[in-house]
Amino acid sequence: MKHSNSNSNNHSYIIYDGACGFCNRGILFIAHHDDHNKYSFVSNLSDLGKQLLIQYKMNHLVDKTIVLIEDQPYIKSTAVKRIIRNLPQYSFLYYFLLLLPRPIADFAYDLVAKYRKKLMPNNTCPAPSPEIQKKFIL
Repeated sequence: MKHSNSNSNNHSYIIYDGACGFCNRGILFIAHHDDHNKYSFVSNLSDLGKQLLIQYKMNHLVDKTIVLIEDQPYIKSTAVKRIIRNLPQYSFLYYFLLLLPRPIADFAYDLVAKYRKKLMPNNTCPAPSPEIQKKFIL
């Protein structure tokens, strides 16, 4: 898949921890429900992932959080809210998450992030279908 350094309003990058089974499963879930093909998925271990993190001065977050790049970068619960908003079957969760103040939502995000490798100690994930694979930039 080709990419450009400029992001249109229709397309966004999600940079995730490529070495985390919990993160990979979450990304596969998002990719499967991304009906409008809004997202391209980029591992933080890939050349593009590293380049984008440096470009947006977020390289200190290499494996600490999900990074959503739209018109600007978003992290933690803000990124999750914006992603969920664009998943038609789950957009109702967006409105629920809006009720949580950002500090509380970020605290919950940090808690899950801290224990994510214990939540899913097996780093194996099911192989995505060829259609889903097209959404990933290697």
